[in-house]
Amino acid sequence: MIAIEQLDKQSMLRFAPRLAEIDAFITEEMHGSFSAAPWTEENYLYEVPGKWEFSSMALNDGEICAALIATLTNGLPHFNRLVLDPAMRGNGIGARLFHSVFDRVRGLGYSDIDLLVNVNNHRAQRLFDTLGFRLLTGEELEHRLTASGRTGYKGDHVGNGETGEKMYCMIKELTK
Repeated sequence: MIAIEQLDKQSMLRFAPRLAEIDAFITEEMHGSFSAAPWTEENYLYEVPGKWEFSSMALNDGEICAALIATLTNGLPHFNRLVLDPAMRGNGIGARLFHSVFDRVRGLGYSDIDLLVNVNNHRAQRLFDTLGFRLLTGEELEHRLTASGRTGYKGDHVGNGETGEKMYCMIKELTK
């Protein structure tokens, strides 16, 4: 049975090695459309505002099989990373993780949350569409990125100057 729980620092200390292992597999499997580089244990343990208040994990018989990392970026809620054991795909775990974070973020008084997704990661884009995210473009994209302190947008995507990745910015409005 899969249990969805809030991710805390103690759990992350225990599970960071497994998350880094899953992350490396997914990054290689998806040939860069997931991420230019896998997150390491250090990435998962890095302290960021809002991380322990927002993030969730999925446990399968007490062992981690997925995590959704969400933080505050200049005071705005933002999804940083979804990592899901490929053997557990298709069971609704990703959607359950997102809904748990939506509830937590809404409960803390925020009205929306955003994320960046690689323009070539069509599987993730379909999931985000199903969850009610919408693509930000034009002035709305510029406003959100400026407010969150992110730069490097060009047209309707965000560019990463270090890796060359092109990302879409999507937002989910959280209704009561």
